[in-house]
Amino acid sequence: MKKSLFLTAVIVSAAAMTAGCSLKKTSSNGDTKATDAPVSSQVRTTDEVTTEVVTEKVTAPEIEPSRHEITRAEGVYVYDDAKILSQEAFDACNDYCEMLYEKYLINAAVVTTSDLAGQSAYDNAAAAYDDIYKGRGSGLLLLINNANGNDILYLTGSCESYITEDMQKEAFYWATTEIIDGDYKTAALRLLKLGENCPEYIFDNASLLERETVGELERIVSASGGKNALLITINSTDWTNEQILEEYYKRRCQDGGIMAMIDAQSKTAIVHSSGTIPADVDAALKKANTSAAKGEFEAAARTLAEALGS
Repeated sequence: MKKSLFLTAVIVSAAAMTAGCSLKKTSSNGDTKATDAPVSSQVRTTDEVTTEVVTEKVTAPEIEPSRHEITRAEGVYVYDDAKILSQEAFDACNDYCEMLYEKYLINAAVVTTSDLAGQSAYDNAAAAYDDIYKGRGSGLLLLINNANGNDILYLTGSCESYITEDMQKEAFYWATTEIIDGDYKTAALRLLKLGENCPEYIFDNASLLERETVGELERIVSASGGKNALLITINSTDWTNEQILEEYYKRRCQDGGIMAMIDAQSKTAIVHSSGTIPADVDAALKKANTSAAKGEFEAAARTLAEALGS
């Protein structure tokens, strides 16, 4: 179900949907700063438009620093088609997107546009994601839409599960004021930061595990010191499992470590490392393959997680 809250005057609110979040913005009237947003005492609703009456202002919360070091990106994740980003904003967003791409295996991007090409804002964001990432994996794409002001946070895969509607609404609440004031860097980083709510060690792209199970296995694998990881997927591509795992390993384990993969399509498990595979991980792999062959993917994942976290 799609829910919409719209911005009027200097009021900021947000909208969310199953695979994305959108927000209507207008130009700012008055001298509201990028770090200010209102608190309302009355709400008056007409059709889908919600108008809030301002009684006081509060300061936008600071964006908490990432748990990870942000370095200069080698890839391109920002597509400034509307030509609205400063070089500083472009670089900051691009660098942060690469961190999400590597540490969280999130296909992240920021796209700006002044022309929706006859599409809805949501369809435009979805098309951009398909164009950049072929519609695959867990993704987070922010569309800053200068065509009609309807900004979209497009989510796929695990991002849909771990970035809740409430998280999106709160982030959009503050980000829209920042966008209106031209502070695209802060607004985009505020929304991109939501990606850090996703798992860092267990990447269940096949959605085979319960969220509580993923959380438990995350804690187990985190004992590896951040180097090891487990990918769970359904390989419907023309790539071999080995090719897929090697590609993900290059993204996630640049500092070494071990990455395991369970493929629900072939009901098999494999591991990859730039170093030697320890005997206990090799033994766990054999046991995991026995479980996976029976379709017992949670048991396979638990066996590998315990070995990866030891």
